[in-house]
Amino acid sequence: MLFEGSGGPKDEVEARRLFDLAAAQGDATAQCCLADMYNRGHSVPKDKAEARRLFGLAAAQGHADAQSCLAHLLYKGRGGPKDEVEARRLYGLAAAQGDADAQSYLARMHNVAQGRPKLEAEAQRPDVTKARQGASENATAQVEDAAALAAAAARADAAMAALLAEEESEAEKTRSKKGKAKAKKKAGAPTEASANTSAEQEAKASAAKAAKEAAAAEEPPDDFICPITHNLMIDPVSAADGHTYERRAIEEWLVGHSTSPMTGAELKVKMLFPNHTVRRQIRTWQEAQRCRPAGPAARP
Repeated sequence: MLFEGSGGPKDEVEARRLFDLAAAQGDATAQCCLADMYNRGHSVPKDKAEARRLFGLAAAQGHADAQSCLAHLLYKGRGGPKDEVEARRLYGLAAAQGDADAQSYLARMHNVAQGRPKLEAEAQRPDVTKARQGASENATAQVEDAAALAAAAARADAAMAALLAEEESEAEKTRSKKGKAKAKKKAGAPTEASANTSAEQEAKASAAKAAKEAAAAEEPPDDFICPITHNLMIDPVSAADGHTYERRAIEEWLVGHSTSPMTGAELKVKMLFPNHTVRRQIRTWQEAQRCRPAGPAARP
């Protein structure tokens, strides 16, 4: 509304700030709108490469407009290398969702964009039907990839919930022991000396247990460790194979590979998007470590 001036004065700067916040949380529509601002140079310096990246994040989530816009940049070679094959695939995905622009561009690629005579294009009309069927299959694969990413995020949430539940259970046991000790003190011990000895023994046992828990807590959970670098992740991103990686590590991997580093299966979709759930969990864990003795945050 701010960008278009609906319901009040037009404010593209504030619109960009809000789009930026929503895009950082993985909102596909915000990513697409922000990408369009960079693509056109509205309230920001024109940056085709950044527009291409943001369109890619939204397209990976099945956003039809983003798929169509990214296909156009790839087809024209703007913001990065020209890739007509990937452009055609993305036009197919968007066209399968009813995007009129994508349908139009896809038709041009089939009929005239490659300089074929009209009669030859007409003779190849059955290929259009095949392309539509292929686009539908690709759209189905895109949905399945999105489901795999959601499942990975759910597994990370479950792991953190289990960790928090275990810590709460230990804390409850400690509170229970303290309550029993207070009850015994109120009821009266046989002698003051024996009461002091019992309290000292409980304190030592509690301290030993706390030290053991602190040592164990220094080791980050497996879900926080990049399977490529084996280090605590700083900028976790999810890939189409359902696994989470450090952004720089997986980007370097994808430069020379087309398969998953975890499963070895071919990655049909190479787009990555931030895993905000895991990032929040890592920050929570790091905050907890500040109250404990310093220890290693990386795996050997």
